[in-house]
Amino acid sequence: MIWIVISVSKEYSHGANHKQEGTECWYVYYLNEYGKITSKRVNLLQALYYKTKVKKQYEFLCEECGNFVKGNINLLKTQIACPHCGE
Repeated sequence: MIWIVISVSKEYSHGANHKQEGTECWYVYYLNEYGKITSKRVNLLQALYYKTKVKKQYEFLCEECGNFVKGNINLLKTQIACPHCGE
């Protein structure tokens, strides 16, 4: 089960680079439910889907209470709620 998607990348199999002959493979790197970083080979359509689900860890300063809030947010979402004051 994929918990938090870290990144999606394209790699070439059999030690080939983009100038040599080789097949390209898409991989998604994620945190599973046990908190370990794992990778999974996916096809192109799944790679495009998982690219929209990539989450980054940001630290925000709450303007109401002045506390720093850490959280994993999607690139499409710009704000997270403060757990102390709810703003």
